[in-house]
Amino acid sequence: MERLYEPVGRIVLYWGFIDIAMTDIPLKMFQVLKTPSASHDLRHEFGARLKVVKKHLGNRSEFASVRDDGLQAIEGIREAQTIRDRIIHGVAVAYDPEIDAIAFSRIDRLTPGQKKQIGSSHSHTFGRTWLRFKTLEDASERCLAINLTLNSILDRLNAL
Repeated sequence: MERLYEPVGRIVLYWGFIDIAMTDIPLKMFQVLKTPSASHDLRHEFGARLKVVKKHLGNRSEFASVRDDGLQAIEGIREAQTIRDRIIHGVAVAYDPEIDAIAFSRIDRLTPGQKKQIGSSHSHTFGRTWLRFKTLEDASERCLAINLTLNSILDRLNAL
């Protein structure tokens, strides 16, 4: 299990930087647009911040210089988020040497809508996902690349 420390630690560390950047970027966008008061309405949820950035990248000419990199970063974030969520909200419970993979298990509370959709009276659902070490290492590298791109975007926004 000690092999987990490096790739998982990197994913967690880089994700922290990504999370902060996805707060800093919309706040900087509001400054560029001369609407800093809009920051008061910026929701804390990560997905909501991504939507704000994506919207501004898509329809504001002021951000043309960072549009392509920003949209690519958002796409990369969405892909990496699945693995990040499995790690952060799960626990490593087993190792399979044949496929060089770790099983992450998690228990999630079902929402009323989910209960209705699956026709269940249960309050929770259990899930297990196998992640190969190669997948974890690749995710770590993707998170680093996304972080570097977001830092570059922030630098360019600061120059506007």
